Amino acid sequence: MMKKFGKTNVLAFLAVMSFGLLASCSQGNDNNPDKWAQDAIAMAEDSVEKVDNEMVGKLLYIDNCRQFARKAIDDKISDTYKEMEEKVKGKSDEEKWELFKGFRADIDSAFSKMDQHYDQVSQEEEKKLIGKSLKVASDTQSFDNTKTKAEIVDFSHRSKVKIKVTLTPTKPLGNSFRMILVDKDQKPIAPFALMTMPKKAGETLTVETNVPIALLAQTSMLLFDAR
Repeated sequence: MMKKFGKTNVLAFLAVMSFGLLASCSQGNDNNPDKWAQDAIAMAEDSVEKVDNEMVGKLLYIDNCRQFARKAIDDKISDTYKEMEEKVKGKSDEEKWELFKGFRADIDSAFSKMDQHYDQVSQEEEKKLIGKSLKVASDTQSFDNTKTKAEIVDFSHRSKVKIKVTLTPTKPLGNSFRMILVDKDQKPIAPFALMTMPKKAGETLTVETNVPIALLAQTSMLLFDAR
């Protein structure tokens, strides 16, 4: 469903970042946070494979790109910072402070611009998914399968999806039941224990829960049971 980041792609990305950062350092105060962010976004999105899930696959892809770009930039900046320490040996404390202060400001700006990009594209995708129904099934000994529903309602937590579940028990229900994420081969991925107030048979219940996007991207169906 999703391949690991290739070593060749990572090295290529670091090489690009190394050239850009060292060039900017050698030119004094010519650092270009916009260019760093653009390079990070372009290389990450070229290196990270799309996720094969029509519901949340694009969101997970965006999140993976963000993580890839942030890690690669962070690692390279750490190396470049050490090189800068060598370059400023013999300079006055004031000169050192001015150089590193500007460099740190540029780093913060680059990360901020990259995050702004991914925040924007994430929000655009999230708007399309609000209200979307998920494929569901329920144990008929516990719930009325014809009245079982689950829909996406919010993305308030990064990397998680808030789902609203509506069920009608066919027998008295205690204070919890299970939601099981099932993959396309009908194999369970992860169970979630959902808490509720006790319900009578035929009494509708509604519960909201947060599910990691990475898990939901592997999910073909949500299965509910109270046994």
